[in-house]
Amino acid sequence: MKEGIYQVSFLSSQYICGQGILVVKNGTVNGGDSGFIYSGHLVNRQGKWQVELKVKQWNQRVDSIFGAIEQFQLTLEAKLLGNGNFTATGCIFNWPQARLTIEGQYLAQAA
Repeated sequence: MKEGIYQVSFLSSQYICGQGILVVKNGTVNGGDSGFIYSGHLVNRQGKWQVELKVKQWNQRVDSIFGAIEQFQLTLEAKLLGNGNFTATGCIFNWPQARLTIEGQYLAQAA
């Protein structure tokens, strides 16, 4: 996956959507949105990009795309598209019904 800054849009299995920013660099993934911060790792296993993200609420007035959950871990599989863009699908760890889809648009290199 191309290192850099991405604009991300996400949609949960509850049909709630959101947007945020991700920074991918040196195998790490960090970012946030109006209510949550994300941090984790990105690895390529057998030709597939896998992402594990910890998501933690920083703004108590904003619910997650899964409802009133303050903290959770996501397990995702990403597929690369043209121009460095990606799509990823996955769920909350140990809660397979809580699924989401993420679309990432590459914006720029990270410092």
